[in-house]
Amino acid sequence: MSALATSRRLLARDVLRAAVTTGLTVVLVMVGAFSLSGSGDRVTDVLASWWPVLLVLVLQGVALVWSTRAPAVVLVIVAVTPFCTAFLDVAQISTVTMIPIMVAAYLVGTRSDGAPRRGGVLAAAVAVTATALIDALQSMPPLFAVLTSIAQLLLVLGVPLVIAFVVVARRRLVIALRAEKEALERMQEALLQTAIAQERAGIARELHDIAAHHMSGIALMCAAVERQVDTEPDAAKAGLRQIRTQSRLVLGDLRQVVGLLRGGAERGVETHRIDAVRDLVATSTADGESVDLRVTTRSKHTAVGDDLGPLAHLAGYRMVQESLANAARHAPGARREVHVDDTAPASLLITVRNGPAAHAPDPEPTEGFGLRGMLERAELVHGVLQYGPTPEGGWQVSLRLPRAEPTETREAP
Repeated sequence: MSALATSRRLLARDVLRAAVTTGLTVVLVMVGAFSLSGSGDRVTDVLASWWPVLLVLVLQGVALVWSTRAPAVVLVIVAVTPFCTAFLDVAQISTVTMIPIMVAAYLVGTRSDGAPRRGGVLAAAVAVTATALIDALQSMPPLFAVLTSIAQLLLVLGVPLVIAFVVVARRRLVIALRAEKEALERMQEALLQTAIAQERAGIARELHDIAAHHMSGIALMCAAVERQVDTEPDAAKAGLRQIRTQSRLVLGDLRQVVGLLRGGAERGVETHRIDAVRDLVATSTADGESVDLRVTTRSKHTAVGDDLGPLAHLAGYRMVQESLANAARHAPGARREVHVDDTAPASLLITVRNGPAAHAPDPEPTEGFGLRGMLERAELVHGVLQYGPTPEGGWQVSLRLPRAEPTETREAP
């Protein structure tokens, strides 16, 4: 809506308000004239003596047209104009002129702020008190006249201002509640988007880890089979069997991921545990790769990582899986070592190390998501992931996983 249209709409509302207020007061004057005519005076004679009151009502109505643009000034005008009727014989009926003052006082309380409002209210209070006091002194003793003028001041200015302040406070409360509701909705939307992003990141990690490990192994075996198919058919057949085994494994892992996404945890679908690292090493050894596994535990009767949470087990398993896949891809033919150290009372340490490549790796593009996924998994379980080259030219990755219920004695950092 344009500024001109808004100004016209406000002006139309002010004119309507002024017309309704003036019409109501004029009707009250007519009712008073008819009531007095019943006691012997004619209506025309009564109205003829009350023309100053009617004039004041018209002036007050005209002033109310500017109530939105200058509410404090309008309040002073409509409060001062009835003062001229206080010295007339019709002063009793001048109380009708207090209705526009009440309307103007309410508008000041809802629309004006600061010094102009305080000055306007003070000036209007003086005018209303003076008018009411002069009016009351014509028919009652001074003490009662003072009390009556104070009561009229509270009624004419105090009540509308209190109502206006209550309305403004309620309006501000509604605005604050609406803003709080919108803020909560935005926060809920942000939390929802964060949860969705975390779920997507988790799915991406699982799919990457599965694909990086199994598919890289399948690619290497396919390259070997291609070279052996003519010269070493038996070895090629063995390689094809290994490819079939790897394909079944990747399908099984994919089914597990799908089962977890569909709420499979409630139907008994289990995540990988660190114990399953032995299967990873056995699979890599069966594929012709040299992998040494060393597991040290606190007790022969204690399972590896028995006091780790399921997410920590999965993080450790995926770290070994991804590290072995990276070694096969970037350092083909290198000797690899996996060490699971479960002797520390506060944490479990997994280390995967490989030597320098025996021959140049295939020039295949890498996406670089493996280390990122390992870091994200470590952060989820409050673990510490470290990686980097070794002095002999190889690569090492280590992951320290805190126990779910660590003992009171912890190792010094």
